[in-house]
Amino acid sequence: MSTLARRTTGGAAFCALTVGLLGATASTATAGSAALTDPQRVRVVTVNVDFGAPASSVRDDFARYSPFADIVMLQEARDVRLADLVDTDTWIVRQDTTSESTRGSALAIRRTAVRATDAVTNFRLVKGTDGGPCPDGGIQTRWIAVADVHLANGATLVAASLHMPPPRCATGPGSLYAVMADNVVALSNRHPSRLLLGGDWNKVVTDDPNDISARADGRIVPRGVGIDGFYKPRGLANEPLTTLGDIYGHHEPVQMAVSVPASF
Repeated sequence: MSTLARRTTGGAAFCALTVGLLGATASTATAGSAALTDPQRVRVVTVNVDFGAPASSVRDDFARYSPFADIVMLQEARDVRLADLVDTDTWIVRQDTTSESTRGSALAIRRTAVRATDAVTNFRLVKGTDGGPCPDGGIQTRWIAVADVHLANGATLVAASLHMPPPRCATGPGSLYAVMADNVVALSNRHPSRLLLGGDWNKVVTDDPNDISARADGRIVPRGVGIDGFYKPRGLANEPLTTLGDIYGHHEPVQMAVSVPASF
């Protein structure tokens, strides 16, 4: 693991972790202190963890990138129980731990970013696609982890974490990838203005894989670095994306900050 650093997608110089921490902490709205009329800056990080790594590595990685996050969207968490690895006095964890496939995608929400009561509600798993065979190896059922996040300023986001099928399962109409893309569009239809998705899309996010944004009438728009990134509500302003250091292979945690008005 390399030393964690922030890098903007526009090619700006690396910033030291401590510098990023100072700026991030100062700008985060806290429960009880955010005026209900104020926009709230919400930092969202999506990360594909190495499911083959020991739990201690997942814990150490989380400790490195989580200072830059108010909401963390994790994928390939199937081998860990996230609540056992993070400080639950700081983080609200939402992960279905009943099976490998249901553990795969998870959410962690910083307590100071949400209301003191009724903070994260209606956690549910939405099926992305059934598992099945693909060339060179099949996959397990893919679930989308979804929760309503009630922010400190009174706004509500619908946060979702997902892991799209790999390229070998994206062989045209009817493929497992195509089925899951259809279900992402359907999820947007159910939450037409509040849905913010983070994930490993296994296609270049800014290319709008399978026309997800276009088919959702542009309500959600893609923002990403390579195959990792977000679909965010069109109406929310976002800052330039940053990457937060190596995890493994071609994956890095990706951060995006959005400004959420109290009326959202």
